[in-house]
Amino acid sequence: YDKWSLPDAGQLSSSLSMRYEVTEDLVLRASYGQGFRVAGIADLQAADGTGYEWVRDCLDCEWLNIPVVTKSNNKLDPETSEQVSIGAVWNITEDMSFTIDFWDIQINDEITSISSSQVVELDNLGLLGGYDSSVIYVVRDPNKVDSTSGRNEITAVGTGMINMEGIKTNGVDARFDYFQDLGGAG
Repeated sequence: YDKWSLPDAGQLSSSLSMRYEVTEDLVLRASYGQGFRVAGIADLQAADGTGYEWVRDCLDCEWLNIPVVTKSNNKLDPETSEQVSIGAVWNITEDMSFTIDFWDIQINDEITSISSSQVVELDNLGLLGGYDSSVIYVVRDPNKVDSTSGRNEITAVGTGMINMEGIKTNGVDARFDYFQDLGGAG
């Protein structure tokens, strides 16, 4: 059990591994684990930082050098994960072996940053509504319209750390080893 103070909460991390030797030359193995990661103090409580970045509203629009405000986000949830793997190792001969492992990893509430270009793309798609508007936003000048895009010109963008939905990935790793004595050749 781990406890941290920002936010004031705790999380149980667990793992289980099994190994079964079917024969002297064949081993089956499996594992399951849970994990978590909290945001760093800077991600949660840092002062706002402002810099200038080049962004554009559309592929044919001119690049604009605008202020980009990077904000902390004290509403970040901890990132959680689950991992499963199942595999086997087969020593075919004394000099030859084969290993295969299936693995599956899922990360929820992934803590990540979002770039100014991504924020502008989301704004153009009308998808910024799902984000905290005090952290992730686009400011447009109501008096200036971009002649190419037809939208009001961007004057500032807000970026920062967010919780993304997460990642799910899986795969198979296979390995074949053959050992050959090269004598004095190497």
